[in-house]
Amino acid sequence: MPWLNESLEIFENASTRLSIAMVWSELAVCYLGLGDDERAMDLLRKAEQVNYEAGVIHNYQVVLANIGNVYLHRRDYFAAL
Repeated sequence: MPWLNESLEIFENASTRLSIAMVWSELAVCYLGLGDDERAMDLLRKAEQVNYEAGVIHNYQVVLANIGNVYLHRRDYFAAL
């Protein structure tokens, strides 16, 4: 996670929104693995918005799948679907 945070800082300084969104998505998976589903969902929702607005469908779909994993983690099976 430290190198992801370092990457995030670099991308934020360069104002590269798609790269920032990709790092948010990767960090979210890490936070979910650590049991912090709230932080994971916050990051994924931000990444979802950026990818949607940019029309980057393949990344958008990956983010949606990971949002489903957060709901699965929460045992909200209906929302996970």
